Amino acid sequence: MSGTGGVGKTSLALEVARLVEPTMADGAAFIQLELVREADAVALACCNALELLDASDRDPAKVLTDYLAPRQMVLLLDNCEHLLPELTRLIDRLLDRCPDLRLLATSRAPLRVHGEALIGLPPIGVPAEDGSVNQTGVLQHAPAVELFVERARAANPAFSFDEGSAPAIASICRRLDGLPLAIELVAAQVAALSPAEIDERLSRQAELAPIPGARPARQQTMEAALDWSYDRLDERAQVLFRQLAVFAGGWTLQAAERVCSVEENRPSITPTLVALVEHSLVVRDGAAEGNRFRMLTPVAEYAARRLAESQELAQVSLAHAQYYLAMISGGSPDWKPDEAGQLALIATEYENCLAAMRFAEGTRIVPLVVGFNVAMLRFWGARGQLHSGVRRLEAALAIVGDASSPERAFVLGGLAYYGRLLGEHERARTRAEEAERIFEAVGDARGRLTAIGILGDIAADLADYDEALAQYERVRPLVEAAGADLGLGLWHGNVGDIHRRRGDLEAARHALEVARGHLSTGPSWYLGRVLVNLGLVARQAGDLRRAAELLEAALAHTLRLGARLQAIGCLEALAGVTLARADHGRAATLFAAATALRDAAAWQRPAHDRAQLARDLDRLRGALPPKQFEASWARGLRLSLEQAAAVATGGDAEAAAGGSAAPVLLTPREREIAELVAEGLTNRQIAGRLFISPGTARIHVERILGKLGLTSRVQIATWIVKGHTAGRADEDTVRPA
Repeated sequence: MSGTGGVGKTSLALEVARLVEPTMADGAAFIQLELVREADAVALACCNALELLDASDRDPAKVLTDYLAPRQMVLLLDNCEHLLPELTRLIDRLLDRCPDLRLLATSRAPLRVHGEALIGLPPIGVPAEDGSVNQTGVLQHAPAVELFVERARAANPAFSFDEGSAPAIASICRRLDGLPLAIELVAAQVAALSPAEIDERLSRQAELAPIPGARPARQQTMEAALDWSYDRLDERAQVLFRQLAVFAGGWTLQAAERVCSVEENRPSITPTLVALVEHSLVVRDGAAEGNRFRMLTPVAEYAARRLAESQELAQVSLAHAQYYLAMISGGSPDWKPDEAGQLALIATEYENCLAAMRFAEGTRIVPLVVGFNVAMLRFWGARGQLHSGVRRLEAALAIVGDASSPERAFVLGGLAYYGRLLGEHERARTRAEEAERIFEAVGDARGRLTAIGILGDIAADLADYDEALAQYERVRPLVEAAGADLGLGLWHGNVGDIHRRRGDLEAARHALEVARGHLSTGPSWYLGRVLVNLGLVARQAGDLRRAAELLEAALAHTLRLGARLQAIGCLEALAGVTLARADHGRAATLFAAATALRDAAAWQRPAHDRAQLARDLDRLRGALPPKQFEASWARGLRLSLEQAAAVATGGDAEAAAGGSAAPVLLTPREREIAELVAEGLTNRQIAGRLFISPGTARIHVERILGKLGLTSRVQIATWIVKGHTAGRADEDTVRPA
């Protein structure tokens, strides 16, 4: 759906999506691309909008494609024009690999993708320049006039549409070319001016319009309408209007007062902000909780141009960055002291935080750059947005430079933390070791403790449990000297996890109970991890009732805090308990959901967990008929984290997935590759046979394994052989016997 700014593309697209949504098994999703500034971040933005946690820095488009491939849904992509080259490639990929996906895009220019059905959205109808201008009843039914009258009455309840005002209103609508947003902006002025006065002023504004040809005519119309509205404001309102352009994703009244009231002893901006709302230059954000405001896209772009032309941009951008850093790091009245509230606050203000971070990086203000990364580290880890964290930390590392400094040590520690979760253990180890050396040199005991803990976690992931415990013993004196409950809880919890992995259940239980005692005094995402490990210890000891109680408590705790990555660990553990209870269909669904969510976050399993998962899946396949396993696994791949949590705690899996799951479908290319795997060909041999790269062959094999819930190429071969033995009822479906 294409058309000029302000023509109503988003409103119409939302209405279309609302009408179509009931016909799609997986509903509809709205993805706002207006705030995406980096072309290579399009797929990642889509993943975040769909709450897929995050994509790895290897291929976020794969995460999105894998999520959408089995789903029947409509995706509304709004404001695409500034991302067309990258977005076009992504859309081609999605349409090629997601057979039941429907895309509806709004853009000021065609996308030019294969199969695109272009709907050009014209402005709404305006009255003709004929005798009808004297026929009030005829005029009133012209769409542009209807819109003007509706908005005018909202601004001034005493406004009346009659023979006296009709000619001026018709003229106004024609001058504005029927652009809905321009009409709304001008209609708001009837609170102070008559339609005749508005029309007369618009005619004078037109004389000052840009030279024809400098911009398309309709863009000149929109610009003229905004110029006209801007010129009607007093000086204070003009200053506030352009300064509000610094916000991304909306703002609160408190934020506007702190960021835009940069002069001492300046009076409250509330009356001025109300005036901007009354002039339709600012709108209340009805979709958000609390008292939030925003600008419509064409208005925000206009305000940003005005701000860039002023001498205020640097000052306001700095105030914006300082405000949001204080908000998320505890130095502001807006800071939420509880972890759940703080994570939710950052999620609400995420776009503002990113905009502030980009400003800090662009101006290379080290305290701001490092401060934001310190404040955001826990958020990205808890929400599973590992790639976002790596991206910003890599930018910070380039800014702090190679010289040994506390700032460099922190950035290295953050990269080591995320690198370990992404499975990049050797690189993470090198960075953690350098961070420890710097922290030791500058006398930062807390930083050194954190770096050594990461080294211990890396060793544990690699099943070197003696080394892991040795690393934790190195920092035990530092932890005990500090005496803080959180630090003691983290230390004992990690040591308990190491003992559990090595099979010493009694030592694990003791350490984990000590950790639980220290962490029970406040809301901490890490308490959820301790409860998970206690549940795993109970499962290994054969106490399934106790294991389920602990794991369900852990799941509720992590979801309440918004710690999505930790919640996935809860799901995996509950899947194992469900399997041990012989509820095989539910177990397969939960394992599939956890696997898909883990893959979306690029969160790698440690060696111990990979071995346990392989054993559990082998047991499941032995307990379920192939078709039932396939259906249960396919159902799990479609579940969101919240839906999977409902299934894990006793909900109906089929209802959570939106109905009966269809058999797993392999695309023709996937079926071809699966059959070549069954012949015993390697990825390189498959690549040569099909004239594709070995990397592409590997990706196809990984997708086949994920769709079928398998863990080895031998299992693909066995599955294919059974499918051929039973025959196929559908040419596009491979079914096991």
